[in-house]
Amino acid sequence: MKKFKKLTALLLAGAMTMLLLASCNGGGGGGNPASFEQQVEDAFFSVYSKEVGMTTNDPFAARYDETALAAQRETLLAELAAGTVREDTLYLFAEEGAFLQAVEPVKDNAWCGRVTSTDGTCSWYVIAPGLQGQNFDALCTPYDENYPLRLADYTDALWNRGVLDETKQTVCFADSPFVRRKLEHASVLCADGKEYTIKTIDDHDAGWLMVTLDIPDATVLWDKELESK
Repeated sequence: MKKFKKLTALLLAGAMTMLLLASCNGGGGGGNPASFEQQVEDAFFSVYSKEVGMTTNDPFAARYDETALAAQRETLLAELAAGTVREDTLYLFAEEGAFLQAVEPVKDNAWCGRVTSTDGTCSWYVIAPGLQGQNFDALCTPYDENYPLRLADYTDALWNRGVLDETKQTVCFADSPFVRRKLEHASVLCADGKEYTIKTIDDHDAGWLMVTLDIPDATVLWDKELESK
């Protein structure tokens, strides 16, 4: 539990000191980036005020310049893509798709994975340099060979939380090296002990992988951890 608290403290400090790496076009994980930032900021002030004995209920926080912050995000994402991590930086992602697109080149240089709140309503996707090889609370899911697939939390006129409304047999994943590796040579997706045959995999839409399954209604896969075989 102490190790989990340590990671939680790092998450809060990282959120305040610098960087929330949310993607405009990433997939998976869901969540509104603005509300995510507010949750992290609120949580930080809650912990910080207790640590330092702050009594005011109206703490002041300087706001980032959005243009400068966007440029900084792009710089950091480019560094991650090149396999470089900053030892003094904690990288936080609001969306799982964006995390999976960034994590592969640096997975051996940091603790990488998903951290879920105790009530299960919120998740952070984390790259934490210096903590590689450490084990944390069960609420922390490390990014390794056992990290699960999840449907992209994507909704528009055609898609409902990663399931194509028209057939309810096609699902989508945010494209990433991780998802491609999991789907390569796979013949079935598994959830809750059931196997669903993969009929086709389509990557013609840039940024997405669409998988058609032999399944009556793929909405049963919402919020499920999926395994490929």
